[in-house]
Amino acid sequence: MDRTDLVGDPVFWALFLMSTGGADSAAEAFDVDPADISALYEDLGDQDRWPVFTVPVRGGHRVHLVWCNFPDDSGHDYLLSPSDDRPAVPLAHLSGNFRGPGLSWDELVATSQQPDPTLSAAARLLLLLPATGDIATPPTAHDLVAAALTAVGARRHQRAVATELLTHRHYWPPADWHTTGGVSWCSGQYTYRTRDNPDVRLFTAAFG
Repeated sequence: MDRTDLVGDPVFWALFLMSTGGADSAAEAFDVDPADISALYEDLGDQDRWPVFTVPVRGGHRVHLVWCNFPDDSGHDYLLSPSDDRPAVPLAHLSGNFRGPGLSWDELVATSQQPDPTLSAAARLLLLLPATGDIATPPTAHDLVAAALTAVGARRHQRAVATELLTHRHYWPPADWHTTGGVSWCSGQYTYRTRDNPDVRLFTAAFG
């Protein structure tokens, strides 16, 4: 069920950045009532309606962030849907056996700045940030993420939340990124984006 309508709601951002990004101070930063966060959590946790947030990327491809509401379990899957309507391929998996990262820092920044009639650059960056991991993330990343938080409605503690989002990498160890023969790939132990993945060129077309 498409829930992109929520990207203008500060309650959504507080919940998303806490549950998916690991930013415990997000509720205070967005000045939202914890009861409202709990209510939205229950709504998005409906087992019969899995929320999906779609981010268009290069080449007509799309990234789908899916809230997977399995019984007694939940998680977040990032899937890349090819423009030719082939089945979506996994990009990152944020629950159980965590898999990722799905994007490098440079890919995240470039992808966030693409024209989008629905999502702002700030929203695109924050939606894709949890799937990103890069040992070469620059110190200026904190400023960019803090500015994105302000743009989507954070009122205070933006720098603290940015630090939590960028350092709360319990999903997978820091990863190196490489470009070989015109394709981008990751040497991380748990990534889908390995050099020998048959879809390595699809990933490069979408994010490179």
